[in-house]
Amino acid sequence: MKQKEKYTLAELYDNLRIPYSELSRMARVNEGTLTRIRKGYAARRSTINKLLDAFSETYGIDLSIDNVIGINLEEKQDDEDKQPKVRTRSRKRDSIDYELPPGCILAHTFARLHNVAPMTFRDHILIGLGRGEKEKAQVTERPKPGRPSETERYLTQEQQAAVLDFWRRHGVEFTMPEAENNLHEERTAL
Repeated sequence: MKQKEKYTLAELYDNLRIPYSELSRMARVNEGTLTRIRKGYAARRSTINKLLDAFSETYGIDLSIDNVIGINLEEKQDDEDKQPKVRTRSRKRDSIDYELPPGCILAHTFARLHNVAPMTFRDHILIGLGRGEKEKAQVTERPKPGRPSETERYLTQEQQAAVLDFWRRHGVEFTMPEAENNLHEERTAL
């Protein structure tokens, strides 16, 4: 390549006489990163400098950010932005109703609270228990918030009491949560 005042990043890539893998090895930069830089994606200054050093070695000319056009550097961060950022998963809670009606509880949570396997409880809901025509535990269903093709099951307060009776009638072993036991004892004492 002829010595000139300015070069374009595109011409440096286009006139390359070594394999991409060799350029990657020389620059100590991943081939995928080299491709993204070529397509115009932003890159760190240190990565660009390594690439330009490899181009300089390949072409035998002095290349830098000052004499190569078409480089997209990542924006410098303010001092405030240099603080480590904690990544959090966020949901669009404003646009989706995640709240259950007052006094309701998700079916799988209710099962766990009573030491019944959630999959077993699901079978009680979908298949039922008993001989002949099986009796099913009654729950309320709605589309799962954020995943409308899936179903979410929950129990109202009346359904919770009915499920406990259902389990007693069919001999399903379960335990009452501590807080609920205390409430039950207080009610019977009155």
